[in-house]
Amino acid sequence: MPSEREIRQYALMKDKLLEFNDGKLPLSNLIDSLRALLDNVEEVSSQWRESFGQHWWTLEQVYAVALDRGNLEALPIESKVLVAEAVTELRRLVDEVLPQS
Repeated sequence: MPSEREIRQYALMKDKLLEFNDGKLPLSNLIDSLRALLDNVEEVSSQWRESFGQHWWTLEQVYAVALDRGNLEALPIESKVLVAEAVTELRRLVDEVLPQS
């Protein structure tokens, strides 16, 4: 069972993912927020951390390519699909460790 502090970190991750899905949070802020929150969790398996990191890295790569192309506003459809899949998996991972209410 995660500590209260850990649960708050996971809940914040979930909130950030929901904000992003609702169009209230830019991709760059989502990436930064998730990285900071992941750095603050300790009571998680290395497998979970690695899986979370892989999906986070997908977001980072899509953002870096868009930044390089100078086009952060209109991501190509392939990039949008990668982002949507990564966000879905990140949500699944967070839901996996959050206690059921």
